[in-house]
Amino acid sequence: MTGEELHKLWWGRYVENYPHEMLNLVNIVETLNPLEIIIEIGVKQCGTLRLWERTVPVGGMVIGVDMDSVETITAASGRSTQVSKEPPPFSQHQTEEFWDNCPSSFLDWQTCTDGLFDAVQSDRQIHFVIGDSNSQGVHDQIKSILGGRKADFIFHDGGHYDDVPQKDFDNIVLPFLRAGGLFALADIRDDGGKALCQNFPPSHNPVQVVPPNRAGIALWWKP
Repeated sequence: MTGEELHKLWWGRYVENYPHEMLNLVNIVETLNPLEIIIEIGVKQCGTLRLWERTVPVGGMVIGVDMDSVETITAASGRSTQVSKEPPPFSQHQTEEFWDNCPSSFLDWQTCTDGLFDAVQSDRQIHFVIGDSNSQGVHDQIKSILGGRKADFIFHDGGHYDDVPQKDFDNIVLPFLRAGGLFALADIRDDGGKALCQNFPPSHNPVQVVPPNRAGIALWWKP
């Protein structure tokens, strides 16, 4: 995905992540082979889930796990925010400067331009699993949807506090991520993220942090 492609996706949606970090992450995810199944823990308003929908090939699968109902998630994905100014135009020659000068919160620049997220109309397989990511019921639903397959990439942007990331890692990432697959943990400056980063099992690739490391996204490859 190019910076211009992300720019077009980004400004039409409700997203709270830093775009430069996400662009670097998406480019790394796109190198995975195979890349057919993605799980996102913490969907919120489907902003990054739309990125994963575009990242997997047609017919690929994206599973979104969240506490809110599907109606709340998809309705929020189409919510218009109060726009104080138009988003800046993208320039291929000023990519670094453009992303680096973005504010820490994008909500005042964003408005939905293409309606609600419609999983039914997607040419990918979109599944929502609603509930506490630490619950056995959610784990059983993910297992059922996967049908014996494994995810190629798992993105965690759910609860960042206490031992929530560690529990999600133990109960979702370890059992449902394939060998050689990639796990990305967002907001590693929070206490839960810091603790998990210190407890990652050994891997054939060292743990990396996606630049420019603002909120911080750690990468761990499953051996």
